[in-house]
Amino acid sequence: MKLSTAIIVTTLVIARLNASHAGQVPGEKLRVAMASISTSQVNLWVPLDAGLFKKYGLDVDLVFISGAPVVNAALLSGEVALA
Repeated sequence: MKLSTAIIVTTLVIARLNASHAGQVPGEKLRVAMASISTSQVNLWVPLDAGLFKKYGLDVDLVFISGAPVVNAALLSGEVALA
């Protein structure tokens, strides 16, 4: 539960920071990793489907990466912005 709350907070902070620049620059490309496809990841799918990321100038690409060690490696290497 803590992880999903952290993802929501991080997403909202990024969206808020980019809100003032949404009309000035094209959407920033963000790759976001998911370790599972389940209802615990609904906090990523709903804003994507509702267009909230695009509304705030974010071009989010959700990437499924199986296994937490691989997700951590992708996050540390810079391949994904959030996990």
